[in-house]
Amino acid sequence: MTSIYSIYYFIGILIALVVSLRLLKLLVVRFFTSDYYKSLFAARMQMFSELHKSGQTKSSKMRSELISVLNMKIAELGGDVVEIGAGPGNNTKFLQLPEGSFLIVVDYNPHMEKIFRKNMETDNPNLHLKEFLVQSADDMSEIPDGSVSAVLATHLLCSLDDQQTRKVLKEIMRVLRPGGCYFFLEHVIDKPGTMRRAVQCMLGSVTGIWQLVADGCNPDKDTCQEIHQAGFGSVTLKNSLTEQFYLWNDPIYTITSYVTRPKLWGHAVKHSIKRCTEKDKLAKLFESMAQA
Repeated sequence: MTSIYSIYYFIGILIALVVSLRLLKLLVVRFFTSDYYKSLFAARMQMFSELHKSGQTKSSKMRSELISVLNMKIAELGGDVVEIGAGPGNNTKFLQLPEGSFLIVVDYNPHMEKIFRKNMETDNPNLHLKEFLVQSADDMSEIPDGSVSAVLATHLLCSLDDQQTRKVLKEIMRVLRPGGCYFFLEHVIDKPGTMRRAVQCMLGSVTGIWQLVADGCNPDKDTCQEIHQAGFGSVTLKNSLTEQFYLWNDPIYTITSYVTRPKLWGHAVKHSIKRCTEKDKLAKLFESMAQA
């Protein structure tokens, strides 16, 4: 009789544990998807923005080189630029758009707009912002087909699942004019056999912890293949490894800099009549900058 009661007791404890874990997961997910968390995340990104804009880190130098090619492209084509996931405005310092060209920002976090506008006024008051659209990039229906010359997105695709990534790349193709370019900078999964790759997988696809606490960011995402399969006329990209930061007073940033060190950056050109010429021009620009 005692053994039967022990079994019932064990089953009861097990059920209570499962229910408790489910409730805990529900509460955690609700917190990290709440508007309050979005406001905290926006404030956290503002703390990191000064480091990104300094021009002294490898990551900010990548941004500078990437956007300098974008600036040359817009000087040639004219037209507007869409930046997706602009956050607090880490890229505004490097943008130099000609007269008549405007910036359109797409960011799903409503708390970013105030921070972005403030930073833009400080870093680049000559930059003209046409619109700040608070919406997801997988449906940019407010931007007409073939209406912009360039799309800029840094650290965007890491926060999307495979289906969302395909939708966003399709939307980027749609809004670009023929011959227009998609400029990207992404952190990606490390090479096979490395300790970092194991850590990325454990935090990402195995446990899902990183996606939960980092606004959906997936540290073990293979973005290269997805961009190549999106249907662009040509793709030019580079792989780089940024430096590791050790900030003992900020362990979260130290871990983040370790996990996101591998970078993929470059541009993709939408099909046009002059697509071979456009491909050659931009490829030569990147090649000359790499040799400099």
